Amino acid sequence: MSGMIKRELIPGSNLVGKETPTSKPAIPVKGAGLANEHCTIEYNEQEDKVTVFPNEDFKNHLTKINGELVQTPTVLNPGDRILFGSHIYYIFIHPNVNRDATFEYEEAVKEANKDQMSIRLEDDKALKELEEMKQKLKE
Repeated sequence: MSGMIKRELIPGSNLVGKETPTSKPAIPVKGAGLANEHCTIEYNEQEDKVTVFPNEDFKNHLTKINGELVQTPTVLNPGDRILFGSHIYYIFIHPNVNRDATFEYEEAVKEANKDQMSIRLEDDKALKELEEMKQKLKE
C-alpha cells in the first residue's frame, strides 16, 4: 500500500476539512489539528490557477506549502507539497502540466518536522546554557 490518495479539484471552491453530519468537504481529512473547515482550495479554470486560502485561525489549523505556513492566499505551483495539520500530505499535480510528477519523501518529512526540530535545538541550547551556569555556581 502506497498511502497515496488522489483528489481531483473541481472548478471553483474546494473545502478541505473534517467530514461531519452537516458538512461534506471536497477533500475530507481526519486527525488532530484539523478543523471542520480547515482551508479552501480555489481552482480558477479560466485563469488555470489554483490558490490555497488558509483558515482564519491558521496558527492553530496549520496549512503549509513546501514547509512554509500559509497565512495569506497562496497560488500553488506544480509539484508543491501541501501539509494539512501535522500529518496529511498532498503533492499538487496540475492536470495540464505533469500528471506523473513525484517528490522526495525524505524532503517532505524534513519540511513537516522543521518546526519541531527548531524547537528541539533551542531546548538543547537552553539546557546546555543552564548546565554551564550550574557549573559556574559550583566553582
